[in-house]
Amino acid sequence: MSRRKKKSENLFYILDKFEFSDLQKWNRTAKNVQDYHVLFYSSLADQRSSVYGELKACLERIAKPFQKIAWQRLVTAKYMLDPLSISGSINHAVGGRFNIGNLDESRFERFPALYLAVDKHTAFAEKFGIEDNEKNRGLKASDIIFNKDDSIAYFSVNFSLDTVLDLTQPDDLRGFVDLIKGFSIPKEIKSLAKSIKIPEPGIVKSVDRLLDGLLEKNWRSMPTQFDIPSNSQIFGKIARDAGIQGILYPSQKTKKSNMAIFVENIGDESYVELDPRFELPKEVKNRKIQQLANPIEDSLEMSTPNAETRKAIKDGRKRKNLTSFDTADDLMNDLKSQTNSNKECE
Repeated sequence: MSRRKKKSENLFYILDKFEFSDLQKWNRTAKNVQDYHVLFYSSLADQRSSVYGELKACLERIAKPFQKIAWQRLVTAKYMLDPLSISGSINHAVGGRFNIGNLDESRFERFPALYLAVDKHTAFAEKFGIEDNEKNRGLKASDIIFNKDDSIAYFSVNFSLDTVLDLTQPDDLRGFVDLIKGFSIPKEIKSLAKSIKIPEPGIVKSVDRLLDGLLEKNWRSMPTQFDIPSNSQIFGKIARDAGIQGILYPSQKTKKSNMAIFVENIGDESYVELDPRFELPKEVKNRKIQQLANPIEDSLEMSTPNAETRKAIKDGRKRKNLTSFDTADDLMNDLKSQTNSNKECE
């Protein structure tokens, strides 16, 4: 007597339910949010441009010399033979906390930075956004970041810089805040924020508020979601354009010190070098960064990027527009024309 096998039933689960009109609504909302952030950025960019020289001069006045030995440089396997390479900082879509990476090159000039930390623990936390001894649901940090322990390397680095901004001394930034606290927000931007139900935007009017923006944990959200530099990247560009060589800042994970170095601005007496006290494989190259005759070209040659990358960076240096719109008014007019066009099509 044979037994019949029961047919296995196909089970379906409804994960979400929506109509075509919902998709249209979500698309409109997404566009409005994007327009809001671009418009807000453009408005502040216009106002910054009117005091850009003063902003640079302010940072120049508060910059001080800074020298240290045996700080840590963490690199992944790709750069183990070229640990002072700055290629990763400009080729990465997001960039670094204080440098602009490969965003929209028609609008934003990318520029490199070399990142160091006071110890290995802090270097790991800054690189991967998680502490090396941190665990999550039984997973080690190396499991979460998809990097095995033997696929990263630490290098001891000595450096001496002539002009460094110290963000651990916030009182030095009062003059900078005084230059931007008078900025205004157009009514159109406030109305747009209200229509998409997000908090009304504000202007930085205190040193504490400025530091909150520069040390924001989720600083990657703006370049990642909206293709717009973060507050810290905007500040980094002003510093780099002012000839500042480095920015000293505390880690949001370990509270210990980090340094972003703008290698293009390395001067006569300044340098960054792999610690000569430690023996390295002979294959390791570019062991010291000193003054560069043609800063952007030479720093790129040192980091061995391809010709396409070098051309893109050099082209980017020639562009002066921060956005594809000359002013915030141009963007607002463009948004209005799109709105009118949509009404005509309805």
